[in-house]
Amino acid sequence: MIDSKDRADGAPPGLAESESKPESRDRRHVFWIASDADLQALVGGVRRLLRAAYCSELEQARITTAASELGHNIYRYAGRGQISVAIGQRNGRYYCELIAQDQGPGIANIADALTDHFSSGHGLGLGLPGVKRLVDDFEIESEPGKGTRVLARRWWRP
Repeated sequence: MIDSKDRADGAPPGLAESESKPESRDRRHVFWIASDADLQALVGGVRRLLRAAYCSELEQARITTAASELGHNIYRYAGRGQISVAIGQRNGRYYCELIAQDQGPGIANIADALTDHFSSGHGLGLGLPGVKRLVDDFEIESEPGKGTRVLARRWWRP
């Protein structure tokens, strides 16, 4: 989970409270989510990374939608967290891997949360099930009171 001891919003030291710049580490870019502006920076940043990887417009739409849904869930339910994005290549195929993490309230029943129209808040209940449909690989771990981690990976051929 995220170590947010350095800052109240969980972002690394040195970033302004509303700033959400990607941070490269071994081809992984980290977007901190704590505001609406951070959600906009996430979507724009993911789209730029995908364009640079020669990803088709359709794949860009799928992946940025998944990233947006994960970011909105972090902001809505946990208040803050992070999404790391990695784009790579394996066996002649490209992939984009999103890892969303927060230290929010967690999800009590993951099976319910992955059911269309189930919502523990005021949403439509389409976020996590929609993300799962948009990607090829999907994993979720959550513990009530400790937070949630979602891995979503989409593959494509150049």
